[in-house]
Amino acid sequence: MDFLDSPEEAAFRSELSSWLGANIPPGFAEGAMLDKMVQFDERVRFLQAWQKKLFEAGWAGIAWPKEYGGRGATVMQQVIFNEEVARARAPEIINVIGLNMVGPTIIAHGTEEQKKRFLPKILSCEEIWAQGYSEPSGPTPIGS
Repeated sequence: MDFLDSPEEAAFRSELSSWLGANIPPGFAEGAMLDKMVQFDERVRFLQAWQKKLFEAGWAGIAWPKEYGGRGATVMQQVIFNEEVARARAPEIINVIGLNMVGPTIIAHGTEEQKKRFLPKILSCEEIWAQGYSEPSGPTPIGS
């Protein structure tokens, strides 16, 4: 099995690595930046701004089809993206549920109206999606 990047993969890796090197906030990779952000809202705003920067450069939702704002990345490009983001110690993506669960579900099953309404805001982090669970043994809703 060959674990070396193909020429296309090497070009993708190089482009991403260069972009990360030029765009990660100074001092972030050393780990102290988020620790200094005591307020939750400050952290959220910082991570939203980071995802918006990724979006504007075409690095948010890379596995999404191009027609919905993604790059249409291959599985190997997704692996390379994850490797390079980890290697660079880049900020985390705050809208993980939106990018990895909600967006792909809307792409596969949503109406055109839903796609136009939700997908751009998920990619740009204008909206942050979450998923909540309750315990099966939790209280019974009133009226049940």
